[in-house]
Amino acid sequence: MIKEELKKILVSLEERITEFESNKKEQKKIKKDLGIIYTPQNIADFMVSESFKLYFKNYFDFKENNEIFSKNHSSEKKLFKIVPNLKVLDPACGSGRFLISMAKILFQFYKNLGLHLPVYDIKKRIIEKNIFGIDIDYSAIKISKLRLVKWLLSDLSEFNKSSLKIDNINQISKKIDIKFNLFVKDFLLEFNIDNFDFI
Repeated sequence: MIKEELKKILVSLEERITEFESNKKEQKKIKKDLGIIYTPQNIADFMVSESFKLYFKNYFDFKENNEIFSKNHSSEKKLFKIVPNLKVLDPACGSGRFLISMAKILFQFYKNLGLHLPVYDIKKRIIEKNIFGIDIDYSAIKISKLRLVKWLLSDLSEFNKSSLKIDNINQISKKIDIKFNLFVKDFLLEFNIDNFDFI
């Protein structure tokens, strides 16, 4: 029952994300005036992967498919301090494609460190502690949140024995009790970037 409810929610989330991005594509004049460009997901994945490779080049090896392996066990203590406290910012997050790319790679880092936490808990921690997004468009921030919720709930096996019941999309954030670090601001004028590891 719960698994079927979650499948419906995930489909509904994807429909809302697709509808939002389609509407933005139709508003070409507004997009041009605001400088809005939606990066294709494969390019966002590549850019984020390359950024993480540079940042972690002394600790991890990245294989061809972006599978991550620790270079040596002596660096693991340092990594246990770095990864959970890493703060990554997308200063123009739009509909969240870069945020999802960041979240997926951070998830691999957490798993590589051998943390024995449920998948849901690791994903929630990444959303609440590691990734940050800013955009001047309120509707884009809403879509970023939906995209992150979809990623959080994407492993349905985590909920087989859960009592999570969701009646509609608007109740998702309340039901899963998640704190997003997504802000409607002008990055250049209203945001302090001093506390981030990379942008």
